Amino acid sequence: MKRILIIVVLLFFSFYNYAQQNNPLVERRQISPRLNLSAVPHVEYIKVAGNMNLAGGISLLAEINNKFYLGGTFSKKLQKDFINYEPVAGDLNLSYQYAGLIVGGFINLGIYKTKVGRYVKRKTRITYSGSFNGGAFWTKNSTGEQVSGREYFYVAQPSVGAIREMTKFIFLEMGLRYPIAFRVNDNWESYNISNSDFTGPGVYLALKYSLFR
Repeated sequence: MKRILIIVVLLFFSFYNYAQQNNPLVERRQISPRLNLSAVPHVEYIKVAGNMNLAGGISLLAEINNKFYLGGTFSKKLQKDFINYEPVAGDLNLSYQYAGLIVGGFINLGIYKTKVGRYVKRKTRITYSGSFNGGAFWTKNSTGEQVSGREYFYVAQPSVGAIREMTKFIFLEMGLRYPIAFRVNDNWESYNISNSDFTGPGVYLALKYSLFR
């Protein structure tokens, strides 16, 4: 009797394991999200205080299944351009920076057939994102002395571009973005600066460094 029970138990576990391995519903449940971390330094040419300026920064992203990502981003104006912001006497340089959250994803461009008949996934993908940031700007004179107080504002920024694999862990990305500024304080009306002076189309170039593959 004990032998029969042992044989029945062994058969039961054998059928159970076989069903687990071949049941597609079970396989779907066993798929776990794949997380990848990446650092994305970037440069951008955007509108700052009415003029197009060069800015740079970095984004730290967490990617899910190589399809979606979220993280934090930071940008700061790099270019110095001295402008006469009336009613202050003399030309002033406006410092500008922002930081916030970014969410985005990727769209694959399908596959192509090689000369030897193999089908290969295209290395170039479409990327899109949206970020919401808090920013600040202030003015400095030619000696680097701060002339005005800091003004705080918000900027929403949709972006779309293309990203291409260069090496196993490095990707090149470029595209378009459209910063939209909010709540530039009325105190800056005397400087002739408003939301529209920080709102407009721009371009960006980035290198993405992935920690995993």
